[in-house]
Amino acid sequence: MDTSKHEDNKLLINCTLSKFGDLHFVFSNAGIGGNTPSHELEIDEWQNVLDMNLTGVFSLNTLAINYYLENKKTESSLISDLL
Repeated sequence: MDTSKHEDNKLLINCTLSKFGDLHFVFSNAGIGGNTPSHELEIDEWQNVLDMNLTGVFSLNTLAINYYLENKKTESSLISDLL
C-alpha cells in the first residue's frame, strides 16, 4: 500500500469498512524526510516527499471526510501528523 496514491487510499478506506463496518477516525501520519539537505535533493526525490507528506494526507482525509458527510457521521475525527 502506497498512501501517496489516491487509489491505494480508496482501497484502504474500503478495506477498513469491510473489516470493521464503519469509520470513526483517521490518523494520517505517513511521512518521509531524510538526511539530505533540501538544496541537494533531485527533483524526483522532492516530488516523492510532496506526494507522501502532502498529497497522501490530503487524499486520505478527503476520502474520509466524504465518507463522514455521505453517512452523516457527526462524531468522527481526523488527525494529521505531518513530518
